[in-house]
Amino acid sequence: MPKPIERTKCGENRYVGLANYMEFYIEPGCEIILKARDSIQSSVRMQWTLEEFYADDRVSDFIDRLASVLGIPPNRIYVPSVYEGSVIVTVVVLDENTDGTDDTEWANKAETK
Repeated sequence: MPKPIERTKCGENRYVGLANYMEFYIEPGCEIILKARDSIQSSVRMQWTLEEFYADDRVSDFIDRLASVLGIPPNRIYVPSVYEGSVIVTVVVLDENTDGTDDTEWANKAETK
């Protein structure tokens, strides 16, 4: 379960997939843009520590290996969050029409919870 938002900056958010809800912290003047996107979301639990997962660019290795197994380009996969509890990685596979030029660049920077 993602930890509660800290309410320290405008736009801070979290998505709880099991309960299917999004939570945002909004201040006056804060603008949030939500875009619908065709994707598949999954979680993977691995017997690693967070330090092991983030060592030696393993996020990129994870994405490359998953893309290879699925037979899709790596730009269709991003890791929006990584949690403790062994290591639980949330993975999103984007629609095949994704060309990597949209606003998913931020999402490839995994957030530790």
